[in-house]
Amino acid sequence: MPKLPTLILALLVLHFVLGALCLAAARGENRMMSVRYWGWGLIAYAAGLLITILSPVLGRLTAATIGNIIIAYAPIPFIQGVLRNTKHSLDRRWTGAALGLTALAILFNNTAGPHLRVINLVAPSPIAIGLFLYGGVTLWRTPVKAARNASRLLAAVMLASVALWALRIAMLLGASSAGPTDPERTQFIVDLFAIAQILTSVIGMLCLFWIEVLKMEDTLKSMAYGDSLTGLPNRRATVIRFEEMASLARRAGRPFSLMLFDIDFFKRVNDTYGHQAGDEVLKHIASVLTAAKRQEDLLGRVGRRGIRAAAGRYRRRGRPDHRRAHARTGLQRLPAA
Repeated sequence: MPKLPTLILALLVLHFVLGALCLAAARGENRMMSVRYWGWGLIAYAAGLLITILSPVLGRLTAATIGNIIIAYAPIPFIQGVLRNTKHSLDRRWTGAALGLTALAILFNNTAGPHLRVINLVAPSPIAIGLFLYGGVTLWRTPVKAARNASRLLAAVMLASVALWALRIAMLLGASSAGPTDPERTQFIVDLFAIAQILTSVIGMLCLFWIEVLKMEDTLKSMAYGDSLTGLPNRRATVIRFEEMASLARRAGRPFSLMLFDIDFFKRVNDTYGHQAGDEVLKHIASVLTAAKRQEDLLGRVGRRGIRAAAGRYRRRGRPDHRRAHARTGLQRLPAA
């Protein structure tokens, strides 16, 4: 068996290890599906690379055909994992058609075609470029709300991978068109971009874990400080925020308004129509009040049927009766629920 290039062997081992790590981390109650898909993509790429390395055992043409088709498939679970964090998904028809055309090109080159190594190296890249471009742009435009910076960094890594693959194709085709194929020059290009791929694989996986950690932190904050029924801040969060607003108003010498109200005849709704109907009433009133309040206003649920609203940024000057009239005007602007 010929000596294996050290960088290609490192790329193979790294992808197997990272893939196994992703699959192990995605197990359990959390079931991080984006990490699981990313792990399967790493494993698929490593498996394809391993098959191409085993050409002395499987035969050069067979190993090149099967291995590169698997490598061409590997970006699909990568992007499926990324898109799990967005509202978008891959179109199976277009993805299947692109993979089919790539497989036909690889199969033709290794059976009826010229059996060129450069085609085997280049053929899996176009589908990867298309998928990573779509995934990177989608994630950049619609980042995860709780992890915007991590999402943008992962999108930037994906777009950088697109640029690297395009440059790799150009350099490989340029090397083959300049004259007789130089194996050392081709291997140098492969090794050079293997280093870049190692870096992008590690950074991409870390970004994906960063996104999942931030999503879990946001979920825990919502459970601790949010009301699960209405989506409003709960009593604890409302009191904390109210104290901050009161302290700010005291330092600035500016008054602000506080409204504490409950829902009339709410018990009658529960007794007549059931608690599920009462829950719907609470959710509807919360959504109406949320839509009507300003960004700087505080709205929270402080009891079973009690809601507290605090409004800031009122004018410092003016008589107390004018400020009270201003507050009443703001309350009258709230739509009827």
